[in-house]
Amino acid sequence: MPKAIIVVAGATNSGKTAFFLNFIKMNMDKFEEFHYFNSETSAQAFRKRLDKYGEPISFWEKKLKVVDRASNYSDVIKPNGINIIDYLELDPEKTFKVSEYIRDIFNKLDQGIALIGIQKATNASFGRGGEFTLEKAQLAISMDYDKAKIVKCKSPKGNFNYHNAVIDFSIPGGCYIVEKSGWKRE
Repeated sequence: MPKAIIVVAGATNSGKTAFFLNFIKMNMDKFEEFHYFNSETSAQAFRKRLDKYGEPISFWEKKLKVVDRASNYSDVIKPNGINIIDYLELDPEKTFKVSEYIRDIFNKLDQGIALIGIQKATNASFGRGGEFTLEKAQLAISMDYDKAKIVKCKSPKGNFNYHNAVIDFSIPGGCYIVEKSGWKRE
């Protein structure tokens, strides 16, 4: 939906970046550009990550715009674009400000969307900043190694209630996400 915030809270090495890159690859033909704000890897490491998908770099370059960015995301959000923030770094002493940062991003959107990665503790339901991360989210996903849980879903597709539904997955080779189970209740 336009102006949607999608929060992906994940434990370290749980697959947040793989989720974002799979999202881009699966939607490459649906959108003109993807604006990827990268805060944790060098250009060389990011390129290596893209190479794992087996596509020529030209596949990515025509639509994927990668920018190194670690703060002030609302200053660079494309109001009508697909914005991916990997990841929203928070001062450990001020995690409560996460709702303010997400609200600022939301306020910059017009027809565009923002996917926002947030770190979380293993087996925690919410990212750093707790339930404040959910205030503007249309969809919020909590990821642990090989498992994802939907903690908020305002616009479900179909009749299934995805709230608190879980799915098991693997990420062979560190790129493609492979479903191991369908969505189910814990």
